[in-house]
Amino acid sequence: MEFKAQNLSGSMVHELAVLKVKENGSFDVIGEIDDISAGDEGSITLELTPGAYQLACLIIPGEAGSTVDHYAKGMHADFLVE
Repeated sequence: MEFKAQNLSGSMVHELAVLKVKENGSFDVIGEIDDISAGDEGSITLELTPGAYQLACLIIPGEAGSTVDHYAKGMHADFLVE
């Protein structure tokens, strides 16, 4: 499965992490597109097994000039692979 990310932010760096959600609610990072600068884009191709996943930006305060936790600000979305 190919994932494409485009950073439409005017100034903030973002990333796209693909997370496999475990039964206990924790997750494993399956792959990611790191440090996508404002206006840039990237892609990654991954083989995903059936299960629950999330797409997320995992930038935390102090990383890439950020002052906020991007995940905590709601930068994540669930999806299911059947």
